[in-house]
Amino acid sequence: MPPFVRSLRSTTTAEAISVALDQTTTSQQQWRSRIIAGAFLSVLWLGSLYSTEANAQAERRRPITPTEQATRQHNLEGHWQCHQSRAIPDGGRLSTRFNTHYRENHQYQTRGTLTIALPQQRLTYDISAHGRWALQGHELQEDAQQHFEPSNPAARQLAQNGQFDPNREQASSSFNRYDVIRLDAETLVLRTPKPHSMIQCRRP
Repeated sequence: MPPFVRSLRSTTTAEAISVALDQTTTSQQQWRSRIIAGAFLSVLWLGSLYSTEANAQAERRRPITPTEQATRQHNLEGHWQCHQSRAIPDGGRLSTRFNTHYRENHQYQTRGTLTIALPQQRLTYDISAHGRWALQGHELQEDAQQHFEPSNPAARQLAQNGQFDPNREQASSSFNRYDVIRLDAETLVLRTPKPHSMIQCRRP
């Protein structure tokens, strides 16, 4: 499930913008590319930058009994329709919509769309991932292989010009961890590590 990216650096959107503004010789096009890259790296998929704070909070919760664990695992299995959206600096918004199938054999597959919306530019990407999943107490873990495919002219042009390609901004494989906020037969809510963001899922 996306945020199935593992960033090669920890630059946030705000930091990327600050650096770009400080470099007065940077062209407007380069500045925009830096903002986009920072936005991408701060999305839910930076959930792969594991937060010890989030882990500690999960560990402080009431322990889950073996019976409860079996029920939760059964509830997780199957198909989910998910979405996530968060504001980014410069008046933009980053959102994802995706379908994920958690199989009983602990394999999973995800397909969906990533949108980076800035005031004067909109980029869209088809996203796909597959790998193994594990439910450990209050934590969902995913070992993923992922790929991003530019799906609109603006995104394709940035990739062709070498300005921004999500597949170069992050590793093709990642190990992601999410705090399970809610899990029952019909609802799944996950929280990513810093920057915190909620992933809302429902049965199709």
